[in-house]
Amino acid sequence: YTTYEEAQEAYGYGDINDDELYQIGKALEAGQNHIKFSETPTEIANKMMKEFIGKLESDIRSFRFESLSVEDKEKISKQHEELQDRIRAKRGIT
Repeated sequence: YTTYEEAQEAYGYGDINDDELYQIGKALEAGQNHIKFSETPTEIANKMMKEFIGKLESDIRSFRFESLSVEDKEKISKQHEELQDRIRAKRGIT
């Protein structure tokens, strides 16, 4: 049966019993949920591209950091540590 209404009609004619109608209803609902919650190929490709771009941006940040002088790296690292300390203090983490 392709619709629940068809299954109900068959039930009305006595072609299927209560349990069969229930099972058909569950199967149809499961199929609808699969369609509703499954990702389309476009959505999957979009997610993959976002992840790839995020990794590229991370690599770019790493390359930029590595190209800095030792003094600049130390300055940025110190600023980062201070920021982390302020965040931990605000959250009450020691």
